[in-house]
Amino acid sequence: MYKIITPIQLTNGLWALDNERISFKAFRVYMACFELVAIREAAARSRKRQKVGGQGAAPFFRKEEILRLIGGQEGKSVTRELSALERTGLLSFRPERITFTETPLPGSGELLETLSGRRSPARPVPVPRRAIRFIAACTRPALVKTMLAYMLRGLSIDRSTGEAGGRGAVKAAWIAEALGLSLRAVRTARAELMSVGWISKDTGSKQWKLNQ
Repeated sequence: MYKIITPIQLTNGLWALDNERISFKAFRVYMACFELVAIREAAARSRKRQKVGGQGAAPFFRKEEILRLIGGQEGKSVTRELSALERTGLLSFRPERITFTETPLPGSGELLETLSGRRSPARPVPVPRRAIRFIAACTRPALVKTMLAYMLRGLSIDRSTGEAGGRGAVKAAWIAEALGLSLRAVRTARAELMSVGWISKDTGSKQWKLNQ
């Protein structure tokens, strides 16, 4: 199960985070909102497969759902983070609808070009929903940024079958430079991602390919 997110939307969030327009907690709230939408989309698809009559209940988004996804304590609130996301132009949150900005934020162009590589910045990236939930709950920026770099560079949808897949390689040094991380932090994050099976070690790439 995955949620389609574009490089533009992911880069918008990363750019806002790096430029201190939003906090890391707000970035996690941003990702949690994608999961909320994915839940409603999955429910709608299920009703369609089961040929349930009518339109079904209108989606209703609750801040408490976001709080649970980010691992917040009961009684806390994400109102401040949602306000920052709206103020920055990343999304619009309403109980009946969550709308994500689909165009690059002013100033994010350079980062978007870097992270998109030679592919379209508007291409669909099939982000696994369990990865979204992991990011929403994660409190380690370097690990989250490293995960997103691998997803941006490696995940794609097969045009003929519609299946999601991941392949390719990316150097730790490139991730560090592109996302403002130390090389040590990226290597530590990469090792952890390998240990849990999120990514595998690149054994087939030649040095000339990595240099590109």
